[in-house]
Amino acid sequence: MSTTLERRVNETIRLLMARTGETTTSLAEDLGVSRQALAGRLAGRSQWHIDHLPDVADHYGLTVCDLITGYASIDADRLPPSADSPTQNRRETLMATEEELRRAAEEQERASKALAEELARLDKEGR
Repeated sequence: MSTTLERRVNETIRLLMARTGETTTSLAEDLGVSRQALAGRLAGRSQWHIDHLPDVADHYGLTVCDLITGYASIDADRLPPSADSPTQNRRETLMATEEELRRAAEEQERASKALAEELARLDKEGR
């Protein structure tokens, strides 16, 4: 990577870590590298292996392009939840929302069926 590109990637990762409240140790563990190796990369003392960038991007729910183009270019709705946010990670939130919508649709279908049955019963009684 070029020096400027590497600085941008490092800055983006540091800002993501700050946003999520993540430590170098916890990110290193999640990426399967030593804390020292990660700290060296973030400080610019060693270079990122191109093979590690997809892992970092996946960790934050982003793309390698997001890491390369920089933190400022990432849409706010695509950023991981901040550490002080009560929101869980986006995937869990979306899955919970999907489940709620499915339940609501099932409930609406049951209510519609019950209403149709009640209307049919009333119609049969001549009301």
